[in-house]
Amino acid sequence: MNIFIGSAPREYHQGTVGRIIEQIRNGLAFAVSREEAVSAVLLQSPDGSVYSLSVDDAGSLVTTAVPLGAR
Repeated sequence: MNIFIGSAPREYHQGTVGRIIEQIRNGLAFAVSREEAVSAVLLQSPDGSVYSLSVDDAGSLVTTAVPLGAR
């Protein structure tokens, strides 16, 4: 599954961030269960780099670069 979000805006704009979050939500709706939590999701940037997206105990999002296929 590929989701194209585009580049981050130079300045914070609530509407832009809202659209980005909605694109992520729509793209992940089929991949992530609402009844089962997972520890991380792998995302790929436009340049092909792969990142693990997880959440820490404080609820902050954490991204970590990982080799493609790593967990």
